[in-house]
Order: sequence, then C-alpha cells, then structure tokens
Amino acid sequence: MKRIEKVYNYMVVESKGFFLKDIKSGRGFSATEIAKGLSMIRNNVSLELNNLLRADKIIKIKGRPVLFLDRETVERLDRRASCRERVFAGC
Repeated sequence: MKRIEKVYNYMVVESKGFFLKDIKSGRGFSATEIAKGLSMIRNNVSLELNNLLRADKIIKIKGRPVLFLDRETVERLDRRASCRERVFAGC
C-alpha cells in the first residue's frame, strides 16, 4: 500500500465514530497525530495530506494546528443531519 493510501485510510477508519457535533467542535486530524498513529515522519504525512487536498479527497481546517478531515465522512454526516432536520420539520 502506498504512503498516500495509508494516510487516507487512517483518516477514514479513525473518523468512523465521528458525529457532526464533533466536527463542529473542531475535531479533526493534524499531521502530527497521523504521523504518530502511522509511525511515519510528519513531513511525509504533510506532503501526502497536501496531495490528498489537491485531489479533493480531504478538507483542510485552518488554525493552529491545521486539521484535516475526510471529505466523504463530512458529506455523509451532513446528509444525515439534513435528513433528520427534514424528518423533524414534518416534511
């Protein structure tokens, strides 16, 4: 498995338990966190995160530290929240 795939898979697997409220409260993955979790060098992880960002597979949250999220996870949670809102609104 290529390094970029390892980084992306780590984000997907680790974000499975996320809820929309977690993301809204600032939960995400820093390059340092991913590097520790995968036993990689942080600069290599940063390089792959930038490649994933260019490929539109992840979302970057600016701040200190910079955080990243899997785009599909965020979209799935957003769709689920929108669906609940429609149900509770009586639509």
